[in-house]
Amino acid sequence: MGRSRRRPKGKRATQIRSESSTRSGSPIRRTQIFCLALLFIAAVLALVWDHRAGFFLSWTDEQIHLYVAHRMAEGAVLYRDIDSARPPLALFPLAWLLEAGFSPLLAGRALVLVAQLATGALLFWGGWRLVTLRAGAIAALLFLTSPETFARIHYTGIHFPALAASAALLFFMRAEPFFAGLCVGFSVASDQHGLIVCGIVALLTVFSRPRDIFPFATGALAVLAVVFGGTWALGGRHLWKDLIALHLFHLRPGSGMNATLWELLKPWLYEHTYLFVGATLSVVFAAAKGRESSVQAATASRLVRVLLVVVGAHVIIVLAMTDAAFLYLVVVAPLLTLMAGIGFDAAIRWWQSRRGLPPSGARRRSQVITAGAALIGALIIGGWSAARSDRERLDDRPYSFWPYVRHIQLAQLQRLDVARRVATDPVMPTAGTIFGEPMIATAVALATGLRVSGEMADLNWSWIEAGAITREDVVRRIERDNVSAVITPPWFLLQDAYFRSYLAACYMRPKIFSRPDDGPGSGLPDIAVFPHAGGGSPCRAFPP
Repeated sequence: MGRSRRRPKGKRATQIRSESSTRSGSPIRRTQIFCLALLFIAAVLALVWDHRAGFFLSWTDEQIHLYVAHRMAEGAVLYRDIDSARPPLALFPLAWLLEAGFSPLLAGRALVLVAQLATGALLFWGGWRLVTLRAGAIAALLFLTSPETFARIHYTGIHFPALAASAALLFFMRAEPFFAGLCVGFSVASDQHGLIVCGIVALLTVFSRPRDIFPFATGALAVLAVVFGGTWALGGRHLWKDLIALHLFHLRPGSGMNATLWELLKPWLYEHTYLFVGATLSVVFAAAKGRESSVQAATASRLVRVLLVVVGAHVIIVLAMTDAAFLYLVVVAPLLTLMAGIGFDAAIRWWQSRRGLPPSGARRRSQVITAGAALIGALIIGGWSAARSDRERLDDRPYSFWPYVRHIQLAQLQRLDVARRVATDPVMPTAGTIFGEPMIATAVALATGLRVSGEMADLNWSWIEAGAITREDVVRRIERDNVSAVITPPWFLLQDAYFRSYLAACYMRPKIFSRPDDGPGSGLPDIAVFPHAGGGSPCRAFPP
């Protein structure tokens, strides 16, 4: 009796090991796991070093988020007392950290690092559960060590939607519609850049698994109701006007591939050539595996097809938008690294299967893998060199071959130390409010404690050009709010005839803060500070 009871246990254990091996492909040895663990530790430490090396404000949107969250921590009600075009989940976590005692910059960077590590963990989990453990590990390592991740250390509202939209797609692939819906809701409530991916996931759910529509919609609507309903209940009565109406012009058809977008996208493509190689490999192997009958091969093949559709459709839609932004494109970077991880894992498995071949066939496979590795190395070297040359052509400055170092050099070049100089200069008012180009005005506001006039810290020039907000309304709002100085580079207000007339009529001669000849901030423009002339209030522009 004792032996008869023990035999099924042994048989069951064998079955479990067999299922695990089938799902994970060829078993991974302890030495391989140890090596992967060391690689992950090294990647995380390098990423922490990157955040530490770039721990300062640069000419980015980061300080806009930090300023708005700072005002919320002081008690201002979002979408009522302070305007912002950023969704609630991009601001409330920042405000909570500030209330807990974090400095604005530390709060923003902590959220970025957490989001990056969470995205790496998501790719590891998704690749492991849907393909193989090694595919997940490769995808996570590719993401954590990519130039994209090292360049994206500023809190600019991209990390949460990229994480949530990728999670939504992976939960869809695992047939867990409620969790996919939760992730869609989280993405929409944190930033608009993930809307396209979330919309595609919703369409895939509707047309491929209609029975999942209800749990999917329940999850998404639950998050949206809690976040936006809670924001409304806290007093955010201008939510539609501030957050949604300003972005509607993006829906107009247009020509998204403008010069500015291409200027940012081209070096990004150079730096990530190896990811496109891996993604191509995943498509090739998926086509081959699609003819196999195993569940693992079918799942991997379907995942690659879905990833290809989502990434391709996302890029096409973004380029058809009126005001396509670079962040809209790179929101799918985690999905691209997942495709690359699947492709490289498939190549490794194809090479390992040589053991069952004749010596000549095994030798050919080894030669192909060696040649492929050499080609990828050459593409990386060529791409990184091309990215460096492209940046040197734009700036007439020398840069590092390594994109990780080059991005820190670029951040130093645009370091906003000038904001502290402006904040402590006698030309700055001790009372009233300030206004100007958002990236510099918010940095000065954080340094001085002054408020941005009319709560327009988030003003985007494209909204004025699109007619979403009028020039007259901008002037009325900042004048009503006791504006004392305008801070602007040579563009923004100075290139518009209406605002030039306003500055000429209502402000004194500006003081120019020139960029340093070398070192931090030497890549910035000159900053002009216009003190308000006082007199009649409110002052107004004379139409040109």
